[in-house]
Amino acid sequence: MWSVVFATAIGDKTVDRFDCSISQLSRYIGKPGTLSATIPIPNQGIGDRCQAIAGRAGQLTAYVYYGSDIWWGGTVDTTPLKGGRAGPSLDITGSTFDAYLGRREVRTDTVWSQVEQLETIRTAWNSVQSTADGNLGISVPAVTGSGVLRDLTVLRSQARKWADVIKEVSNRSDGYEWLIDVYDDGTGARFRELKVGYPQIGRAKFDQVFSFPGSIIDYTYDRDSLSGATSFQSSGDSVGPAYNGQAQPLMSTLGAYDATDLLATGFLRFDSTTPRQGVIDANTLNAWAARDLARAAGAVPFLDFSVRIDGFNQSVLGSVFTAQIDDFTFPQGANGAPGYIGRHRCIGYEVHPAERGAVDEIKLIIEQN
Repeated sequence: MWSVVFATAIGDKTVDRFDCSISQLSRYIGKPGTLSATIPIPNQGIGDRCQAIAGRAGQLTAYVYYGSDIWWGGTVDTTPLKGGRAGPSLDITGSTFDAYLGRREVRTDTVWSQVEQLETIRTAWNSVQSTADGNLGISVPAVTGSGVLRDLTVLRSQARKWADVIKEVSNRSDGYEWLIDVYDDGTGARFRELKVGYPQIGRAKFDQVFSFPGSIIDYTYDRDSLSGATSFQSSGDSVGPAYNGQAQPLMSTLGAYDATDLLATGFLRFDSTTPRQGVIDANTLNAWAARDLARAAGAVPFLDFSVRIDGFNQSVLGSVFTAQIDDFTFPQGANGAPGYIGRHRCIGYEVHPAERGAVDEIKLIIEQN
């Protein structure tokens, strides 16, 4: 059911297609996904074809299909040929196209002064694709402005990766989301497209329902105090006078971002300071601290689901689904409704291969509120 298509990184010309087994496959909003797959070599013909793929990491891209649908697309990172008691195989690893910004440096002094923030991601991709040897063929459409303006200076001498620069902008309290979408239009033509959204990537209405018992295989519900805090502050770059010869970083307002409501109910004080590289504005640091307070005050709720792959639609990424649970932990209500009914936004998924004879599982990474 799983297959992988190899294509040239430049020009996207199909090289070959193989059946494969998946060890790891993941896609996310906000961070790169990965691939680890194995192509078994049962005969000389397949071996000769795999020889044409091996050693071409950095030159090829891969598209992973489940049936006729593309579930993953990205660059090929390694292509080791293996052999032994289990028989010969070609193993491949890869990174989603989103990861390419982490392989490219800002090689021109770049100054953003009151620039619409959604233009920063377009600038990044237009820059890395401005030469033929860096052009992955990713379309970069115009975007509707968010109304949020940004200042940022990045110097060539800093040798910063584009991924770090964009993370600094997009992860702010009123930042944006982006990813590289890969899809087949139904005719066999493949497309790679930048998707940008403020405050979230917009998706067409998609309301898949997962239930336990049923399509949900496992679930986890927790409130994790190790991931939260009750007093937050942010630190920026050094701009103030030195103390004992040591330059001091700019800080957010002390005590302004405490979870006073939780502390009043008996929560312990847990401190959290997050460094924000490149920030030299106090208001920006305060906004970061306020964002951290809103997202991680107290014990952070944690919820995830593993679902059966049959009936799962990979286009749920970025959309909302409904989860229903009916068991001893969440027993039915008086009206017979499941004990737990929740709507959650999926921001990532990971394929977990099942044991022989069972179906593969999908772990849904959801936006934790």
